[in-house]
Amino acid sequence: MTDENNARIEPVRHCYYDEVYECSLKFARELLTLTPELESIAIVPAYQQTLSDIPTTVLVGRNGPPATAVEVMHLSAQLHRAQVHLSNYAARFLQYVDRELATGIQRLHEVRGELGELSDKPNDAEQPPAS
Repeated sequence: MTDENNARIEPVRHCYYDEVYECSLKFARELLTLTPELESIAIVPAYQQTLSDIPTTVLVGRNGPPATAVEVMHLSAQLHRAQVHLSNYAARFLQYVDRELATGIQRLHEVRGELGELSDKPNDAEQPPAS
């Protein structure tokens, strides 16, 4: 047998952002069907790499993408609220990181001071033996 015969045949995979888009559409449509109170849904995927040609948002309304001024305004208001929430989360995270760094720096200064005190003390091993 050759290596070609032993190779596993992988199913053809569509481009990952096409898969995300299709799954998002399916999810949004099902959610709209299950929840009559929903007017529209926006799904904003965050990819590991930023490319300008990747779709940024999946917008789904009851009759296709949000098309009326009211739908667009409602969705915009919700997206704004989501952006505020995300910004507040980022600010809290940065405050946490800042506190952790300040604690680490303080501990570093304490250790540096302790090491300085140790180096100022005479070392018994360096003293000549008493006669």
